[in-house]
Amino acid sequence: MAKHERGLRFQPAGGVKTVQIPTGKKQRLTIERLSDDGRGIAFLEGKTWFVAGSLAGEEVEARVLNARGKVVEARTERVFTASAMRRAPACEYFGRCGGCSVQHVPHEEQLALKQRMLAEQLLRVANVVPDDWAAPLSGAELAYRRRARVAVRWDAKAKRLEVGFRAAASQDIVSIEHCPVLVQALQPIMNELPGMLKSFSKPQSLGHVELFSGVATPC
Repeated sequence: MAKHERGLRFQPAGGVKTVQIPTGKKQRLTIERLSDDGRGIAFLEGKTWFVAGSLAGEEVEARVLNARGKVVEARTERVFTASAMRRAPACEYFGRCGGCSVQHVPHEEQLALKQRMLAEQLLRVANVVPDDWAAPLSGAELAYRRRARVAVRWDAKAKRLEVGFRAAASQDIVSIEHCPVLVQALQPIMNELPGMLKSFSKPQSLGHVELFSGVATPC
């Protein structure tokens, strides 16, 4: 705390310390808009909150994942007032797996969000405002992804192999039996992969596995 003496103001070395919000704390917030990456943005007591799994206009309870300075990263734990745009995500692991972040948003709005992200980057980086936008290139909403990196880690304490995708904002691994965004050819591999890797002589040496589905063409 600063001290005053004879009209002079003394500030302790290091400046005024900002009170940090502890990880895991829950906070009720009103989401004002969406960020470039699809997270909800809220403002509270001089801090900017980025809340995964929320939408503009919603009132939510968020759990703090990380807090530095005036920026707080959090995850939606409960929705008190839902946006009319909110929908049920297609994946049962949504919210735990860090692979998909906007499955609770309709596909058309996902495309619009990506266009807004591009427009903001063009304006900020190059000071360019397009006169017209071409129609977006859009494919299937699900079962489109032909490549994925699966995380693998040996739990020495439990003596078991963890296989899955990284959790959001974490190095933890979420066990995944199926992934709706992967092409059909990769679906059975996700379920069989843990057993396959456990049969290796040194599964503890694995860090990740790349899955890839291609189309064979004649030479």
